[in-house]
Amino acid sequence: MQVQTRVEAASSDLGEDRVTVVRQRDRTLIIVADGAGGVAGGAAAADHVCLATREVCEDGSGSLDWNEWLARVDQALALKQPPGQAAAVIVEAHNDGQVRGASVGDCEAWIFDGFPDSLNLTRRQHRKPLLGTGLSEPVSFEAHLKFLGPHATLVLGTDGLWKHAERKQISEIVLSRHLACERLVDSVKGRAGYLTDDIAFALGR
Repeated sequence: MQVQTRVEAASSDLGEDRVTVVRQRDRTLIIVADGAGGVAGGAAAADHVCLATREVCEDGSGSLDWNEWLARVDQALALKQPPGQAAAVIVEAHNDGQVRGASVGDCEAWIFDGFPDSLNLTRRQHRKPLLGTGLSEPVSFEAHLKFLGPHATLVLGTDGLWKHAERKQISEIVLSRHLACERLVDSVKGRAGYLTDDIAFALGR
């Protein structure tokens, strides 16, 4: 089965959350990173994760061991001054329906195929230590969309999404496909109509 991957992404204008999408002939790579607040270099660390991953893909590298790749990024960040720390999740979605990746911290990746039919790909992740400490423990994951329905949607997001929006609400929004990005942003706004946290997310169809 060939899968046409279409990605929509959004992030808050300011803050330390980043999302990057790299589209290639037979795969789409999605990176979501969240710079650690309260320490110097958080935003720069998130930028580094996204840029380094984009560059290694655009240099013609084939499918990587993303668990190992995040460990290398962790070591590179630890050598920077100031080092900076970040959580991150990387997903490589192939046109044959295979999905694979890795994560560190509290950025999560889910596949929604109705509710309660949802799969947390990052359920085994280690939330600490973060990238940039030199001690992080990335955890890999894998799934295949051919075992799911035709409307299954992949959602990657920083903790600002997962802490402030109910899983059922996220499922309903992304599966309706109507103004999904805008409605997800609205779902995490407080009563005053402002974002209560920085967010970055991507939807893969």
